[in-house]
Amino acid sequence: MTQATIISYITKNFPLSDSRASVRPNISSGDLTSAVRNIAIGIPQDSIVGIINLAVFGRLKNGFVFTDDLIYAKGNRDKTPQEHNYQNLAKVQRKNAGSRSTITVTFSNNSSIEILALGESADEIFDFFEGLIELANSNQSESDEDNSPKISTSCTGCGASYAQAVGTGARCEWCDTSY
Repeated sequence: MTQATIISYITKNFPLSDSRASVRPNISSGDLTSAVRNIAIGIPQDSIVGIINLAVFGRLKNGFVFTDDLIYAKGNRDKTPQEHNYQNLAKVQRKNAGSRSTITVTFSNNSSIEILALGESADEIFDFFEGLIELANSNQSESDEDNSPKISTSCTGCGASYAQAVGTGARCEWCDTSY
């Protein structure tokens, strides 16, 4: 996955219906300052591509900071921020409770961040992370498959046969089951 691909995806698909989300060049100087002070500690402000603010009272103390090669995340219960490569995004889940949704973003080390969202905002945030995970995994799988030995396998969900690169955790293109 190239930096240009990530930047393009983020700027085109960022969940802007949520007032807590902003993408460059429309990130306020206050949010940039708070982001490098509280979440993406010490990085250059001009490397920030997008921000999702999860703080309850406006100040950016918790949330996501996206750069061209890393995601910085700090949940409401976290004392220290997390730093992840995009390939470390493992899954996104959504639990609906009336008009409110809890969206949980989980990383490969099993750490997770919850986002509380409403209506259209929840749809956009969920779709954004789902697409980001697909982008990161498809590019990782392609590079892994180019450099890994192949084995014959079949999908446990639908039985489709594949030549799979060893140890990539690929998913069936027909039924989305891992094989």
